[in-house]
Amino acid sequence: MKKINVLFVSLLTLFMLSSCGSSDGGSSSSASNNIRAYCESVTSYSDAVTITGSADYEYRVNGNGAVSSTNNPIRYAEIVVTNSGGSIIQCGETDAAGNFSLSLPNDGSD
Repeated sequence: MKKINVLFVSLLTLFMLSSCGSSDGGSSSSASNNIRAYCESVTSYSDAVTITGSADYEYRVNGNGAVSSTNNPIRYAEIVVTNSGGSIIQCGETDAAGNFSLSLPNDGSD
């Protein structure tokens, strides 16, 4: 029985150590290089369509997947709208209640 417990603890330790590793080879600076700079430029369009919405999340109360009964707003989150080619079309941010409103070009593009 003692041999099985030692083997289990060894395997558990190995699993925990391997799951704590970084997928980028341990370099934390390479992950930050992939982060786009904050999008501050809001663009005005003469022929625009306005989209509105809200962003919220469900807080996980405990580790078994139970969620709280209320949705919580995602406050001050950056929103970046891109076209099908990846170019930035519009920037925005959610407010304190998680709401947003963005003007996009009404030109039929994707």
